[in-house]
Amino acid sequence: MIAKPSLPDGTIPSSESVGNSTDEVLTIPGIMAEAWHAGYALDLGKEELTFIAGIHAFLNDRIEAVVDEGKLRELYIPLNELIHGDPETIAQRSTRLIARLKLQGLLLRTDLGGVSTEGEFTLSPLGMALGEYMEGERVLTRQSLEFMLVRMRTELAAIVAAAQAGGDTAHWETQVVMPLRFVVLQLVASIDQRQRGLDAIHIQLRTDISKLFEQSWAKAVDTCTAMLVSVGDTLRELNAVLAEHTESLSRMLLEIGDIDACPAEVTLLTERARNQLLRIRAWSDSRINAWTDYFRTVNEYIRLVIQVDPDNRLRTRLRDQLRQYPSHPYTLLGVEPDPFRHLRTVQRATPETVLQLEEEMLNRRGIENYEAPLDDPINVIIERLVERLEQAGQIDLVAAVLEEATGFTDEQWFTLLARATPSLLRLGIVPNQIVRQAWISFTPRLEAQSLQITTRPEKESDLGL
Repeated sequence: MIAKPSLPDGTIPSSESVGNSTDEVLTIPGIMAEAWHAGYALDLGKEELTFIAGIHAFLNDRIEAVVDEGKLRELYIPLNELIHGDPETIAQRSTRLIARLKLQGLLLRTDLGGVSTEGEFTLSPLGMALGEYMEGERVLTRQSLEFMLVRMRTELAAIVAAAQAGGDTAHWETQVVMPLRFVVLQLVASIDQRQRGLDAIHIQLRTDISKLFEQSWAKAVDTCTAMLVSVGDTLRELNAVLAEHTESLSRMLLEIGDIDACPAEVTLLTERARNQLLRIRAWSDSRINAWTDYFRTVNEYIRLVIQVDPDNRLRTRLRDQLRQYPSHPYTLLGVEPDPFRHLRTVQRATPETVLQLEEEMLNRRGIENYEAPLDDPINVIIERLVERLEQAGQIDLVAAVLEEATGFTDEQWFTLLARATPSLLRLGIVPNQIVRQAWISFTPRLEAQSLQITTRPEKESDLGL
């Protein structure tokens, strides 16, 4: 039996470390240092990635995964059409593109020819990974997820049996380590890749929904609602499948790691697989919550914006006003009206609560100087106008306002006239020829019609008219 070695925190055994103490044990800083000194650096644009996708698609149909330089130049022709390149310089640009991919380690030469002969090339592992990502299936469906999870349960059941049986180094390597690394972890990575692809599709779907509303407005409501419901159902199905399988898979991985004779590498592999499973389950829960919030937001937008303005007239006018504001600014002036009197619910008084104050707070009590707030200048002028009407029996509203309210702004004069007129009309009457009264200018922006008010006769006052 193999005793479980104790590794320091942050160390990762290499793929051949089980049962072999001479193999290198890499730390996370060590792996980062190797990557730094190796000089990995990618500078890929749309042109380079499109060319890699074309090479990958060509190599998939070949018995030998190589492509000669002449074929690479032919594969560049469709790309040249996409970028609307000059046909006369296609040879130079294809040569430079091939050189850039070779320089970054994405395209490798497989023959032993020299510089003077055209060689044969293939994609490096990194180039193949990029091609597979752009070409392969990246959508996570219920069928694909359930198939991969069932396959993982089957493999883990065999791994658990082999781990419990125990054996020599070769037994642990072939029956436990290899299936964990090349079957279980690859299946988990495949699920992770597909869920990221599903995220990309959902982001694009949100953009498409916004474009549909922008182009079709009310006509797009049914289509967008159906799209939202379909995605929500898919996410709930995926979450149900994950809930059914992840708990049993985690339990089986814990069972493998708890075996006394389990090597350290197996423990690390099981922990990594459990963490990835938990991450996938957390992803499922978070995506359901996020999509539910987005579904609610879209429905509120439909109810509060689209259904209120089905012809898109109000939204169009508001948008035009905002666009024209820099050249044609506008403001909104309003008068503060008297509040409406309405019945209110009587609130019961809250019971009194005795507060215990510290003696120090009581000793520091003092009388503070209280200054009454200043009266509203508009209310003061209104009181003066009412007093003049009562004493003189008549009043010229505009002349009195100009006399009493000197130094007022246009807004204050406007508010004063709007509030003083009803107060004076309660005490007096106006002449029958009110329409013919003259307009008097306060400022270039404000004019007011002259209004002569006289007090009511005593009989009308007694009747309360």
